[in-house]
Amino acid sequence: MESLRSLIARLWRQSRVNWALMDQAMVSAANFLSGVLMVRYLGVAEFGVFTIAWLTIELLYNIQFSLIIGPMVSILPKQPSEDRPAYIASVLVKQGVLTLLIMLLYRTALWGVGFFGDGAGLVALSGPLSAVVLACLSQNFVRRYFFATGSVVSAFFVDLIRYGGQLLALFWLLRTTEMGTGGVLWIYAASAAIAVVFGCFFFEALEWSPVIFRQAFVRHWRFARWLVMSEIMRWVSGNIYTIVAGAVIGPVAVGAIRGTQNLMGLCHVFLLGFENVVPVTAARRYHEGGMRALSTYLGKVGLLGGAALGVVIAIAAVAPAFWLGLIYGDAYEGYAYLVWWWAVSYSIGFMAGLENVGLRALEETKPIFLAFLISSLVAVATVYPLVNLLGVIGVMLGYILHEVIRLVCLYRGLLKVGWMRPRVKFL
Repeated sequence: MESLRSLIARLWRQSRVNWALMDQAMVSAANFLSGVLMVRYLGVAEFGVFTIAWLTIELLYNIQFSLIIGPMVSILPKQPSEDRPAYIASVLVKQGVLTLLIMLLYRTALWGVGFFGDGAGLVALSGPLSAVVLACLSQNFVRRYFFATGSVVSAFFVDLIRYGGQLLALFWLLRTTEMGTGGVLWIYAASAAIAVVFGCFFFEALEWSPVIFRQAFVRHWRFARWLVMSEIMRWVSGNIYTIVAGAVIGPVAVGAIRGTQNLMGLCHVFLLGFENVVPVTAARRYHEGGMRALSTYLGKVGLLGGAALGVVIAIAAVAPAFWLGLIYGDAYEGYAYLVWWWAVSYSIGFMAGLENVGLRALEETKPIFLAFLISSLVAVATVYPLVNLLGVIGVMLGYILHEVIRLVCLYRGLLKVGWMRPRVKFL
C-alpha cells in the first residue's frame, strides 16, 4: 500500500511539472508568435519602439518579483497549514497596494521623462502603458500564486486566457486595422485583465490575521531587502545595452536584437517553466531534507534541464538564417549570426539561474544583490564603448559579460553559505 501511495504521489508531482511545462510552452509560443506578427505588420523599427516600451514594464515585473512573488514562492511552502489562509491573504493585500502604488508612480514618470525623446509620443503611450502595469502585474501575481500553491492547472488556464486572447486579438487587429505600439499595449492590458477576473474565482479561502500579516511583512522584507535592489540592477545590467543601442544606433538595431532572441523562444519553455516549479520544490526540499536534499535536487534539474536546453539551442544555432527567413521573411537578413551569441548567453544564464534558485531556497539573497551590483557597475562602465565601437556585437558581448559575472558571483555566494556538492541519482 505504501508503494502504491508513493507511485501516485510521484505521478502527481510529474503531472504538475508537465502542466507547468505546457503552460510555459504556451506562453512562450504566444509571445513568439506575437513578436512575429508585430515584425511583419508593424515593421522592425516599430517593433524596436515596442521593445523599448516593454523594457520599462519588465523593470516593474522585477520589482514585483523581489517584493512579493520571490518571497512568496520560497516562504509559502514552509508555512504551517493552519497559517496558510492568513499568509495568503497578507500577500494578497501587499500585492494590491504595491500594484496601485507602482501604477501611480509609473504614470507620473511617463509624463516627466521622455523615454523616446518625443514628449507627444510619450503622452500618447501613457494611457496604455498605465493600463498594462495594472493588468499585467495583477495577472503575473495570480499565475505565480497558483504555481506557489500547486494549482498548476488553474495557472495554465489563467495564462491561456491571457496569452491566447492576446495572440488572437493581435492576429485579427494587426491584419485588419492600422495599429501602432499603443494599440498593441491596449490588447496586452485587456487580455491580462480578463485573465485576472477568471483567476479570482479559484482562490483559496482566505483569513485575516493582523499577527500573521506583521510576521509576513517582516519576513518578506528580510527576504526582499537585498533582492529588490538585485532585481533593479539585474534589469539595468541586462537591458542597458539594448536601451543605449536604441539611442546610439537606432530602433532597427533593437528590433533585430529582440527579434533574433525571439527565435530562441523555445528556451523560455525550459527556463521560465522551471522558474514556475523549481523554486517552490527547492524550498520544500530544503525545508524537509536540508542542504543535501536541496543540492541533489538542483543537480538533477541541472542535468535534465541542461540537456533539454542544449537540444533546443543546437536546433536554432545550426541553421539560424534558414529559421529567420522562414519566420520573418527578409526582415532579418544579415542578422543570423546574432543567434549564436544568444545561444552562448542562454547556456550561461541557465547555470546562473540554478545558483539563484539555490540561494533563494536558503533565503540568502545578499549574494544575489552583490552579483547584480557588480554586473551593473560593469555594464554602466562598458555600455557606451561597447555599443559605440562594436555596434550590435557590443550589445551581445555585454549580455554575455552580464551572465558570466552573475555565474561566478552566485557560485561564490553558495560556497560561503556551505553549499554541498550534489549527489545525483535517478533510480
